Amino acid sequence: MKKRYEQATKKEQGQLLDEMEAITELHCKSLTRLMNGSLERQVRREQRGRNYGSEVDEALRVMAESWDYTSRGHKLRFFEGLEFQGQQRI
Repeated sequence: MKKRYEQATKKEQGQLLDEMEAITELHCKSLTRLMNGSLERQVRREQRGRNYGSEVDEALRVMAESWDYTSRGHKLRFFEGLEFQGQQRI
């Protein structure tokens, strides 16, 4: 579809966008971005910062050591129903 879109005239591009809009239910502007842009993921320039403090780091370290770094299933059973600082359940 992208090749057809690139080779089409402006009028034909509009018709193609109308077709794609009806089929995909995406907005025309979103389809235009998809047709004109690259779908490859952009490299992040800066890494994201942490959303939690050193207290959480320390608590997780202590828990991991107390479980002797056991399987994920044990940890999930522990966290079921646990609420952390009023946040949603994990």
